[in-house]
Amino acid sequence: MRSWVQVAIALGALALALSPAPGQGLPEEQTYTVRIDDTLASAIRSLREEHGISISADQVLTGTRVVLELEDATEKQIVRAICAQVGAVYTTMRGRHGRPMAWLLREGGWDLDPRPRARVEGYDVMVEGVSLSHSRATDYRWGRPAPEQGETDALVLTLHVDPDGAGADRRLVGVLPGESLLDTGAALTGHDAERDWLPVDVVTAQMGQIRLSFVSPAGDAQAIAELRGRLGLYHAVDWGRAELSPADVGQARPFGSGTCTLTDWQVADGKIEVTVITPAAALGLVRADHIKVSLLGPDGAEVSRMLTGRVEIVAEGVKGVYRFGQPEEQELRLAVEGWVLSGPIEELPFTIRDVPLP
Repeated sequence: MRSWVQVAIALGALALALSPAPGQGLPEEQTYTVRIDDTLASAIRSLREEHGISISADQVLTGTRVVLELEDATEKQIVRAICAQVGAVYTTMRGRHGRPMAWLLREGGWDLDPRPRARVEGYDVMVEGVSLSHSRATDYRWGRPAPEQGETDALVLTLHVDPDGAGADRRLVGVLPGESLLDTGAALTGHDAERDWLPVDVVTAQMGQIRLSFVSPAGDAQAIAELRGRLGLYHAVDWGRAELSPADVGQARPFGSGTCTLTDWQVADGKIEVTVITPAAALGLVRADHIKVSLLGPDGAEVSRMLTGRVEIVAEGVKGVYRFGQPEEQELRLAVEGWVLSGPIEELPFTIRDVPLP
């Protein structure tokens, strides 16, 4: 099991003056040459074995013929070409390193897409669901003479943010809800707890998904006339990698636009426990998909499976404590690699119009 952490760097005034252009540091997205004329089941197997692309599909689709003649195609372009041929649509499940763990194909009309949407500089922001709920609750709180009864009405919107490519996906921070309007002209009121950046993927494993919660609208409203918000993007993304040995404890090493420090290396009871500090997360978000930590032998190959890993925000940055089984090799190094996401946060306003209410 490997542990991954997303990190971001808060830049000072001098760093801002020297900061790269938006998105600078993004490597070119990996592309593939694909030539397939076979069933979807065989195509899925071939793409996994030859390119490491993980796709699963409804059983009803797997016998459909797929013909692909693609050069320099991204993973997403390959999946889209398959969907258009077999009559399917896709979702992506969260994976590591900014790359989807799996593409899930289900039967559906490729050209049938009723989702209300807005297009914002390389991103599609779409409404995938709207629900109204009413709940009752009893609060038995210590220090009060009797239970308290309460009722809540809520309007929940499920949004999906679909980037054009992997680079755009890595820059994505989340969504900041804005002042939205109903078709009656009244304002749509958001819950106070959700008036800050809402990161994607906080509820489900589906990549790019986010939920917004509002107070249920009163009156005769039939639709949200204007759903407003801002899409947050990290200013720059670059790659960091450092290899650290026990002799490097206490030494800061370059890591992308920041530094990485090995603060402890302990060996006890047949286990190796290391502590690493990487740049602090500017938004306080610690996610498990952008930094990889592994134990290497003298030849650079991984020699031990990670047993446990935990991260926390500390004054110095993001502290990760990782435990490995102790291999026989004596000359060991710790490899830390991944994306460094740097501020300031860019904000792209969007408006989705005419979202019907249930």
